[in-house]
Amino acid sequence: MKKNFIFMSRTFVLSLLMMIVSVGLSYSQGTGLNFDFNQYPVGNFANWRGYQAQNITNTSGTGYPLILGPTTGYTPTPQNPIWKPFNIPEECYWKTARCFVINSNLNEYDPIAPSLKKIPEGYTRSAQINCAKNDKNANMLTYDLNVNDTNCLLTFNFAILLEQPSNPHPGYQSPFFQIEVVALDLVGSNLVEIGRVDPCAFFEVMSHTTPPDWGTFPSGSYGGSSYIAGIWQDWRQVSMNLSSFTNTKIRIKVTLASCSLSGHWAYGYFVGKVGPSVLNVTACGNEGEAAHIEAPKGFQSYEWYANPEDRPEHELGAVAATQPILHTGIATLTQPADNTFSLSTETYNDNGENYFVKVTSPSSSAAVPGCVAYIKTNVRPIKPLTHFTDSIDCQLTAVFNNLTVFPLEDQDGEIKEFMWDFGDGVSANYINTDPTTIDNISPSHIYAAPGAYTVKLLARYNGCEKEYEKLINIPATPSFHLLDSNICMGQTIDISIQNPAMTNDVVYTWTNLNDATTFVGQVYSGSFNERTEIKVSAVSPDCTYIDTVIIDVQEFPEITLTGDTMLCDGETAFITANDATGNTTEMQWSLINPGTPPQFNPNQPVTSNPIFTYTPTGNMIVYLIARTSQGCMGSKSINIMITDPKATANKYKVCPGDPVVLTGYDAIEYSWVANPPDATLTQDTSDNSVTAHPEETTIYTMLGFGESGCSAARTVKVTVIPYPEGEISYSPAYVDVDNPVLSIKDVSKYGVRSSWNISDGTTSELRSFSHKFNDVSGQNVTIYLTTLNEVGCADTASVVVPIELFSVWVPNAFSPDGDQKNDKFFFHSLNSLNDVKLEIYNKWGEKLYLFERSLFDAQGDMSNAYGWDGKHNGKDVPVGSYVWRLTYKRIGNERIYDKSGTIGLIR
Repeated sequence: MKKNFIFMSRTFVLSLLMMIVSVGLSYSQGTGLNFDFNQYPVGNFANWRGYQAQNITNTSGTGYPLILGPTTGYTPTPQNPIWKPFNIPEECYWKTARCFVINSNLNEYDPIAPSLKKIPEGYTRSAQINCAKNDKNANMLTYDLNVNDTNCLLTFNFAILLEQPSNPHPGYQSPFFQIEVVALDLVGSNLVEIGRVDPCAFFEVMSHTTPPDWGTFPSGSYGGSSYIAGIWQDWRQVSMNLSSFTNTKIRIKVTLASCSLSGHWAYGYFVGKVGPSVLNVTACGNEGEAAHIEAPKGFQSYEWYANPEDRPEHELGAVAATQPILHTGIATLTQPADNTFSLSTETYNDNGENYFVKVTSPSSSAAVPGCVAYIKTNVRPIKPLTHFTDSIDCQLTAVFNNLTVFPLEDQDGEIKEFMWDFGDGVSANYINTDPTTIDNISPSHIYAAPGAYTVKLLARYNGCEKEYEKLINIPATPSFHLLDSNICMGQTIDISIQNPAMTNDVVYTWTNLNDATTFVGQVYSGSFNERTEIKVSAVSPDCTYIDTVIIDVQEFPEITLTGDTMLCDGETAFITANDATGNTTEMQWSLINPGTPPQFNPNQPVTSNPIFTYTPTGNMIVYLIARTSQGCMGSKSINIMITDPKATANKYKVCPGDPVVLTGYDAIEYSWVANPPDATLTQDTSDNSVTAHPEETTIYTMLGFGESGCSAARTVKVTVIPYPEGEISYSPAYVDVDNPVLSIKDVSKYGVRSSWNISDGTTSELRSFSHKFNDVSGQNVTIYLTTLNEVGCADTASVVVPIELFSVWVPNAFSPDGDQKNDKFFFHSLNSLNDVKLEIYNKWGEKLYLFERSLFDAQGDMSNAYGWDGKHNGKDVPVGSYVWRLTYKRIGNERIYDKSGTIGLIR
């Protein structure tokens, strides 16, 4: 693989030729007219200038890089006598005339390098420079460009052939090729070159250098003349961004020179184009790819970055320092750098439309630096994201929901289209320029018959399109009918499926929308208390059909009976009926229970009179039966009583001052008195309950009055229970760490129930119990009691019980030597003990010492007062070991503690 030689400015952003699949790029023509020799029907050099000279480089091979003799600048045209046209191509190489030639034949190849086409791919013309073989021949083409944002992107294409003398000439004595881009300044009325636009805006090759990646051609002859072997370079492309030179004039200089010593020749081909430096690219990407981006070939390396904030070109170096590299291509000695970047849909979604590539060009020599440039682009995928969903209504109708998303929306002049193919030979189209097609964005379609259909949706945006297809099933419909019904509230009815379209493989599910109950079957039975809507789903293997049935419910009569119900003996009752629903059309009064459900007694008259008059002889019940237009039957009864009042209390035992609600029944009004008197009791006559707060046991007497004013007395006794007086009994008087058990008892006066809480978290409802404490590390424990009397009134009490630490310690040695230190042997304790006995024996079992007390209040080390002094019968016993035995009881504890051991006597 051949290496591309590139030149460009460090500060220039190079052109990025971004190419998306199926989408090409075009360059606008502005200043830079005819830079590609293709502006006119017949190719010419309009806007170009040509220069002819001789290579007069001194024999040392040093000197200014472009060694040209006296030059003549001119615009090559057929009318210029210096320019000579040639009809036979080979004359360009072997005649003595100097010339520039326009090539227009796309299929013409160079005669010496037969694989070299005279016009590169992507162009229709090229210029040939240095057409003659003569001593020291040199030719140069120049083009002056006023840089603006429409032409700041320069692209050069060139191919070169250089003879290579067998005795290589040094330096510029060899045939050579140069391209240089310089800045111009207006001095007076003349444009003056003020130097290269950048140190790297220069490229040259000399035949004696033999670049390793160039091709070679052997010696040969053509057109009757011979030539020696040489080197040649196939078409190369160089791109340069001059956006930082906007509104500045620059000059492009292309030179080919034969050697300065003999007739070794150099000639080549050149063509270029201009355009804007920032390209807006729209693309139809492949699956998973938003765009396939291709930068100009031939750079040493490519680094691709996102530019989410669309920073200007002069800030892209700073952006590259902070943004991660999305993709890299680096040239090797044998492989060119990868100049492409597959922009994935995921990366595009994460970073947006703006990107740039940092390109580094190879250097043409050690003296010319490699150039770093930044190329911006704007990528806007336009392929639609085509998708739709569908819903089938079980009546051969499909409704399609178009979910297509266009990456670019609301662009001026965009054409958006939808083309539906419903799979049954019917189609529907939408185009945004035709408002009459708006319904075809998400259409519905009725199929002639059930079956499977492949539905296709093709979405197109400005010619970029994507199709989505889906297989849908139009099932046979399991449709049916339902009959609405009117019933009485609570009545049970059967609702059945009517005229089903399918009779096999259909499951009917009934859902009551009032309570979400479900039933499966063709007949639904139910009772209803309100207007109810029932949804019925008919599910076949392929389809679900849904319908609803309405059950209208007529309320049963809601009868209210009013009138004289509490009478004295011989009084007449007048009872009036009223139906709150207003549905009653017929009534019947009766003294006999009409049953459930109520029925008219055929032996009693039916009436519409809502008033009933009757004189009772005792307590009785009057019934009214009502019937609605729908046949809904209801009844109501009213009690008529001869005055016999009753008195009750909500509580018959209370604590002092607690409220007691006193209520009278079976009378019209009531009055109350108390014995002993209760100041909290109202003296008013009322039909309401009264509340008293007795402080002692009281008898309440009620007078119940009938509607005629007659009365009867009834009594209620309320017993007052005193509040409890909380008191706790426990033993022993302390918590013994050796046996941490307490006997606890509720001894509260008037208390009958207990609720205990102990500080270790223990609770109990017992009246008395024993409790063992597991944690005796503290100073004391607390016992809380809530005691309640028989009606639940409560009092509380608590006690703090100390924790007693018990220990008895016996030393294992003593020294009765009279030094006042450890002279006597005795046990140590801080506790009070009962029945204490300490004995000491020698090895023959002879008792040497005895200490006894029925009650002993130990105070720690009491050896000086009570201890053994190591004597027996007034004489010192020998040094050695002696046996001791200690027994005792804890106060309040009948356990006998028995300990023994040996004591060492030391002198």
